Amino acid sequence: LIAFNSWTKPDPLVRLIVAAADGSERRVIARLEGEDGHQRWSPDSTQIAYAERASDGDYDTYVYDLTTGETRFVTAGRIESWVDDDRILVS
Repeated sequence: LIAFNSWTKPDPLVRLIVAAADGSERRVIARLEGEDGHQRWSPDSTQIAYAERASDGDYDTYVYDLTTGETRFVTAGRIESWVDDDRILVS
């Protein structure tokens, strides 16, 4: 699988997309306003953490689970890296 950003014009939305390496089986996992999601794969490649701009101008970090298709809020702050398969470092 690959993860990539797709910008739509003139709309400022950025779509965070996961797809098979050949481009098939695309899934939009997040729609972000005008900004890259700073996404990071988990070490076991089953989850993607990404940051979204919060209403206060700061960031919130979310994790998308590729197995279940569910997204969960993790904490305020922006994802920096994964520590292991279950923990992330946020600044």
